Amino acid sequence: MTYLSTLRLNFSEGSHNDYRLNEGGELEFCGSSGRWRSLSESEVQLHVNLRTEVAHWLRSKWVERNPYLSSQN
Repeated sequence: MTYLSTLRLNFSEGSHNDYRLNEGGELEFCGSSGRWRSLSESEVQLHVNLRTEVAHWLRSKWVERNPYLSSQN
């Protein structure tokens, strides 16, 4: 599987969370010591509702892939 983009969030205690988009457009997550897993729709929606850094990054990736979205909102 090809992965299009990755975001890493680093935390002060040295841990990190990684997020990536796969070629199917699914958002995947991996913590510092975990395995990759797909986020559910409700998990993605929670990021959007809370306007997290992940949501901002994800929106920018969607706009890159679908430029017509940049004129909305």
